[in-house]
Amino acid sequence: MKLPVRNLRYRPGRPVGIAILVVFFAASETEFLLIRRDLIVAAIVVAALAVAAEMACLQAALRVTRQELRGGGGAA
Repeated sequence: MKLPVRNLRYRPGRPVGIAILVVFFAASETEFLLIRRDLIVAAIVVAALAVAAEMACLQAALRVTRQELRGGGGAA
C-alpha cells in the first residue's frame, strides 16, 4: 500500500477539524433523540448551541490558516 507523504505529516488544523466533527455528531445525535421524545424546545436550544460551537471552531480554523500563510506554510 502506497501512502502519500503529505498525509503522514501533522497538520496544524487537524485538531480543529476533529472538533468540528465531534460537535456535529454530538449535536445531531442529541437533537435526534430529543425530537424523538417530543422535546422540541430542548432540541432547538441544542441546535443553537451547536451553531455557536461550530462558529467558534471555524474561527479557530481560520486563525490556524492565517498563521500558516504568515509563516510561509501555504499550499505546496
